[in-house]
Amino acid sequence: MKQYDVLVALYTIQKLMEKEEYEAVNELVENLISVYDKSEKIRVVNSVKKKSQTVNNISNDNWNDILIRFKEEFDIPDISYKCWIVPLSFESVDNDVLHLQYNGDMSDCAISYIKRRYLDLLSITIEEITGNTFQKIIISKPD
Repeated sequence: MKQYDVLVALYTIQKLMEKEEYEAVNELVENLISVYDKSEKIRVVNSVKKKSQTVNNISNDNWNDILIRFKEEFDIPDISYKCWIVPLSFESVDNDVLHLQYNGDMSDCAISYIKRRYLDLLSITIEEITGNTFQKIIISKPD
């Protein structure tokens, strides 16, 4: 329900109260509550849909697109891109946590470097493409 609609309803209630048309006021209030309940339900449903789309927005299918855009947007040199970024793969999304895996050499050292040098920039690209902001991005080694 928009602010304008609420103001119109309040003005109408005020006028009805002045005329002592309490039954009409009661009916209008019940309608307002019903409309509010519906709009609140829609808001909650949309929020849940957005959360469920997170998994659909990041997948193995579009992960390469995310990495390519990241390289282009932040002008990452080819050697750095191939060494540090290409070995990253999408694993999963758990609530607001994105799980990535580093499949390259020197994984402990590499993961530490990626977190320091590229993680903030990568999260910006992910947000731009998917519309989702993650509370945390975890990079792990293969099992």
